[in-house]
Amino acid sequence: MIATLTIDWDSEYEKQVARRLLKADDMAHVLNELVNGSDEKLPMIVRDTVRRYCNDNNIAFEEIYT
Repeated sequence: MIATLTIDWDSEYEKQVARRLLKADDMAHVLNELVNGSDEKLPMIVRDTVRRYCNDNNIAFEEIYT
C-alpha cells in the first residue's frame, strides 16, 4: 500500500496527529494483547473492561487481524 500524507510540521496539532498515525499499529497490537493475549497474570476483569471499551468504540480485532 502506498499513501501520501502532507503534514505541516510547524503545526503542533498536525504533529500530534502524525504521531498518532505512526503509532496506531503499535497501539492496536497492545490492545489485542490485552484482550486476547495469553498473559495469565492479567485479571479477567481487566480483559473484559478493555474488550468492552473496544466494543463501545467500534474496534473489532477481527477486522484488524485477519
